[in-house]
Amino acid sequence: MEEASVNYVAGLYEAKGCKILEKNIGVGKPYDILAECPGVSGVERLFIEVKSHLAQVLVAELTEPETEFAEANPRNYVVCNVAGLADKEPESWTTLCGIYADLPKTIIKATREERRARIIFKP
Repeated sequence: MEEASVNYVAGLYEAKGCKILEKNIGVGKPYDILAECPGVSGVERLFIEVKSHLAQVLVAELTEPETEFAEANPRNYVVCNVAGLADKEPESWTTLCGIYADLPKTIIKATREERRARIIFKP
């Protein structure tokens, strides 16, 4: 499921003219895709985290390392929510992406030290 959604999102960014530098499926990095994309002031490096759901869920929760990395790189960290993976056809999936800095989020403190961002996507 994760591999299918990461590859799908990578394809969407390639179609926008981005160069995919890394795909981190099952690797302990705080992002799934590292891409260089054309931006207003030249090439921008984007760290893309893909959250996958079998059902049509429009909420993504980042892990503590992902949240820390996103907070440190809010304009270059993209969160993509891929929902509806129970249907095998990618055309029926709901894929919503946004820059972390611009997404509505709640920071949840699971323990005194642990912080996670919960993001609610609006279609």
